[in-house]
Amino acid sequence: MYKSKNANINDLIIYQVKEKYGELCFYVGNYIDGVQEIIDKCEEESAKICEVCGKYGSAAHKGNWLKTLCNKHTKELGYEQFKEFEKNA
Repeated sequence: MYKSKNANINDLIIYQVKEKYGELCFYVGNYIDGVQEIIDKCEEESAKICEVCGKYGSAAHKGNWLKTLCNKHTKELGYEQFKEFEKNA
């Protein structure tokens, strides 16, 4: 994907990659033209992918914990989907 942006990622400094509020969170130490757009897209897409199986997912909660889960794993892990994010099955 980065090749289509003509971005040179060899000089990219990555500080941290983690999950935060059920989404991918990516911290870099420098800005390289074209790379931030790719990171933003991946972070956005991560909010729609089940953390367990990779299928379509949405925000789910258990107490104060948030994850992005499909309907199956939401139930199996004891989470509840936020009503405004629920996908009709």
